[in-house]
Amino acid sequence: MLQFYTLFFMINTFRKSMYLNEKLIKNADLVVPFVGCPIGEPVSDCPFIAFWKEADTGKRIKQIEEKSEEELQQLRIFHKACILWKIEQLQE
Repeated sequence: MLQFYTLFFMINTFRKSMYLNEKLIKNADLVVPFVGCPIGEPVSDCPFIAFWKEADTGKRIKQIEEKSEEELQQLRIFHKACILWKIEQLQE
């Protein structure tokens, strides 16, 4: 039971930080591509390149909050397709 309260306290504490809020938690799968390409060099039409111009990693992640759910979904679709394509390229 103590572990539950410890976890609850940690989540509530971190939620107050600049990095964790409901929208960022919901879109946690997009944090990595907002920070940089997880598999080497990005493709030339990668929409995430624009976000990487920000030098501060925290500010890069915060850009997720500025996007609409539709924009985030489009980014998510692109990212998943790109990762699958890159994995296929690496396996050849």
